[in-house]
Amino acid sequence: MLIFILAASILAAAWLGLYIAKRRGHPFLETQADPQPWSLPQLVLASFLTLFAELAFIRWIAVEVRVFAYFKNLTLLLCFVGFGLGCALVSERVRWSAALKAFLGLVLIVRLPWSQGPLERLSQNLGAAADVNIWATGNQWRWVPFCGAALLAAALFLLIVVVFIPLGQTVSRQMNAAPRPLSAYSWNLLGSLLGILAFLGISRIMLPPTFWLSAVLLGFAILQAGRRERLLVTGLIVPLDTMAILFGLLINKFNIRGTTPAMETLPQGFSGSITPGTNP
Repeated sequence: MLIFILAASILAAAWLGLYIAKRRGHPFLETQADPQPWSLPQLVLASFLTLFAELAFIRWIAVEVRVFAYFKNLTLLLCFVGFGLGCALVSERVRWSAALKAFLGLVLIVRLPWSQGPLERLSQNLGAAADVNIWATGNQWRWVPFCGAALLAAALFLLIVVVFIPLGQTVSRQMNAAPRPLSAYSWNLLGSLLGILAFLGISRIMLPPTFWLSAVLLGFAILQAGRRERLLVTGLIVPLDTMAILFGLLINKFNIRGTTPAMETLPQGFSGSITPGTNP
């Protein structure tokens, strides 16, 4: 609990510094809405990060929240929504600040040191009722737990969507600025393919989720326009890794067989077996 508070305090101090800098007229992470010049490395990196982050979020959230383990396509759709919104908002400033807050806010919510808290009961509260049978059939409808679980799920959905908005904006800006759109589209496909292969590779050698999330955050840092923004975003990896390592995100969510807690523990009322990597 003490280490979690320390990591959260570092994040709070960072955002306080951002607020003070903005009040003094030297804002961080404030990209202009003007069209950016064509940059092939930015296009390839943003395309790479989009697919890499999608796969990382799908697998990580499925480990941490049981309902996502059974409906992996839900996370995928949320990533698509965020990226699509970014493409639609291409003429506005790139929303890196909101994306970073959403990214770290998601980690904070998931890694809150509560025992048998809302995330543990999220699936049951959403699916157990007298007229709904997802995990088990409840004896009666309970509005308060259901509404609380629905609000928590909506918050998680929103945070995932916001993370991908600047990636969609960056890719769209570079595609619009490309002198040869067809060639730019080919580079976009190449970057996306490399993101898939990279995640396949780190999964093959069983690198932990803290590495996945740190890689995404590092990619965000490289995409920043200024040197101080790059240093700031890179520095956020420290509290991220602190929470991840000390609260079990590093190793204990994956055992040697490659299964997850969501796969190892079947909900009440569910019978049968689950093959790792498949949906029941």
